[in-house]
Amino acid sequence: FDYVDISSNQLTGNVPSSFSKYEIDTVYLSDNQFSSIDNELCNPSLGTLQAQYGCDAVLCPPKTWNEEGRQESDAETCEPCPSAKYFGTVDCGSAGAKQPTRAPTLPNLPPVIALGEDQILSRFYDVCGGPRWTRSDNWKTSSDVCTWFGIRCAQDGNRGVVSIMLSSNNLIGTPPMELFRLPDLESLILDTNKILFDFTGIERATKLNNIDVSNTGLYSVKGHCQCSINKGIELSFQCSPRDSATGVVPPSD
Repeated sequence: FDYVDISSNQLTGNVPSSFSKYEIDTVYLSDNQFSSIDNELCNPSLGTLQAQYGCDAVLCPPKTWNEEGRQESDAETCEPCPSAKYFGTVDCGSAGAKQPTRAPTLPNLPPVIALGEDQILSRFYDVCGGPRWTRSDNWKTSSDVCTWFGIRCAQDGNRGVVSIMLSSNNLIGTPPMELFRLPDLESLILDTNKILFDFTGIERATKLNNIDVSNTGLYSVKGHCQCSINKGIELSFQCSPRDSATGVVPPSD
């Protein structure tokens, strides 16, 4: 991945050391409910930010805060905040006040093995409350899917869907796993919607390099999948009681 943004959710437990293989400024973890950080992530040898700011470069500790949830420069220190219960607090005024909520869900449609891009996107629209979206220009019409709101296609002769960008668009429910069957999908941006998210099937999305599900209803990542993403990079999505990593999406070998 170029970056992973899972900020502003209800993720809890420990931030595991498996994130240490990536530059810390490409992983966004703030505004969750993490209670600990693996010390390996704070190792000065991992990067300039850790060398300068230690664990504060990963997330500000409990009883401190700043607007980014971590220290990224000398001017952005983690300031005192007695009410901050978790690592990565971004708002001292509401620290600890946010309660876990689950996004409303709609019934899943029956699974379909072989779907075209227009069928996959239509399924996405149906499952995630499309008629209520803030904008849904051209969705589920006879118009080319490349003209549907939030959809961008490749400019070559292939014309495959390369990005879905539907931030703050009043989506609900759980996006269907068939999205990962879009063969050219590179970017999936669904932040600031009341959705849940299931990573099942992500190994099929071999070109996917950007996912943004920040500020959604993400509270758990269940199961495990080995994902060959972006030139063979393998990522592992797992949730382990042993690691106290409820909802954490750790990359690993």
